[in-house]
Amino acid sequence: MVRNYAIHDYTSRPAVNLIQDEMRMRQQLPPPLRKSVRGVSKQFPSLLHIFAILLSLISVFSKVQAHETHYSNFTLESLEGDLSVVVYLPDGLKPDEDTYYYSSRFDHGSMIGSIRYKGHVLFDARTWKQPHNVNWPESGIGLAAEFGVGDDGAFCYFQCGWKASEGVTNGVLGYQQAKLGESFLKIGVGELIKGTCPICDSAEDYRFNSPYLFASPPEWKITGMAETQLKLEHQALMTDKDHVQYGYKLDKEITLRGNTLEVTSTLTNLGQQPLSTAWYSHNFFTCDGTAVGPGYEASLYLQGTQGLPLYEEPATWSWSTPIKQYAQIKERLGSIYLNLLRDVDPGIRIKSEFMDDGQTKGGFLIRACDTQITSSLHMHNDDIREQMYAYGLYVERGTFSPEPMILIHLEPGEAKSWTQRLLIEKNDYSDIRGSSEKFSDENGRQVSYSMNLWQMIRGQETVGLISSTESTLPQFACGGIALVLSAYAVMYLIRGVACRPRFRYTPIPDAELGSQ
Repeated sequence: MVRNYAIHDYTSRPAVNLIQDEMRMRQQLPPPLRKSVRGVSKQFPSLLHIFAILLSLISVFSKVQAHETHYSNFTLESLEGDLSVVVYLPDGLKPDEDTYYYSSRFDHGSMIGSIRYKGHVLFDARTWKQPHNVNWPESGIGLAAEFGVGDDGAFCYFQCGWKASEGVTNGVLGYQQAKLGESFLKIGVGELIKGTCPICDSAEDYRFNSPYLFASPPEWKITGMAETQLKLEHQALMTDKDHVQYGYKLDKEITLRGNTLEVTSTLTNLGQQPLSTAWYSHNFFTCDGTAVGPGYEASLYLQGTQGLPLYEEPATWSWSTPIKQYAQIKERLGSIYLNLLRDVDPGIRIKSEFMDDGQTKGGFLIRACDTQITSSLHMHNDDIREQMYAYGLYVERGTFSPEPMILIHLEPGEAKSWTQRLLIEKNDYSDIRGSSEKFSDENGRQVSYSMNLWQMIRGQETVGLISSTESTLPQFACGGIALVLSAYAVMYLIRGVACRPRFRYTPIPDAELGSQ
């Protein structure tokens, strides 16, 4: 049933739950006074929580422990304890424990982070949006995923993404049909109330990064649990006269096999109309609580498109900072290599949109603190290359986030599955210092491709860990590099932008905590 609530007279709407009442009151306060409070009954923390907070001040390690145990979670372990992954559970699965995320942007079943591997903590929560606010839309962690494109606007009508698709929703169902005060669905989140976000206005545009009130508490359940696996299920429906108008079912299967983490999502269209939506994992990557800077590097499995730039930064003149102010970017054999040269300053935001090369499968390799993660995407029964929607990169001081996006189209009753696979291992630098470049095949196995002398020279030249005094390149090679770089500079000035991923949404950044 489509629920209708009076927006300005909150006494007329049902008391959905105390969390939403507190969020509404907090939104009316100045940002410095907003607090992260879960419920009236939890205004005074238990002795266990106080003890956890005290422990967090002792050392970095105990701080991570307190952060994990304070919120409802389930931990997967493998490699005899050398690898552990924390899954922060959706609200309601452990009613007596605090929920890590209860907001309106990210899939509530995708809060997967605080990964420990041989003494290191990956996808660390300590450097992203602190103090943590469970009700703030972007307070996700690790592999937090969103159905949508991370921009404002409810619908893209034409020329959407790399494939110029038509009729792509921004992860919301029934938004355009709903009036102010009526409900709509956000996939992976649940049933929300239109017009209730702090920056909502009479234009009725969907605001992806501002918190909406829930029309009803989202319902999740655990359908399977083992030492190395967790299965979750969630569904939301909107009915009219007992007929389902819009609806979806989302199944999550999170599995740890050796040093490989797999997250399989299955989305089923329970509504009466076809739906198309983009999906991506934000990949909130940091390591050991250190700010993004030297020591962070990545290979995005894309290759340049002849006659076009590698990427664009459409928000440079408004809020985004050019990535070259902080990193080297080099086109290599089958990948684009990035190496951070200095710490990202507080308040800096970087957003880059890469071009469609027609071959990428959305993979990347990322390194920091002596570890590396190889990520790959796999569509079940579909060619992932045909489903690629865009490939972005978002960087702040507290996150280094490759964001490959896929497009999911579902007819009524249809279901599709896809898997994000992460191989976690010790850093071997073989694709930088050696003579091969690493990729993942369809089964996630490492595949090496040989490099010729020119790729080897370029690879060594771009490695930030090798100083110029250690280089043994001949003079002619250095001159050749300078010549080629000059040619690239000239080409960049004259080539077009025909392959820019056009969303038809208004691009805005991830907001600072409490800034809205």
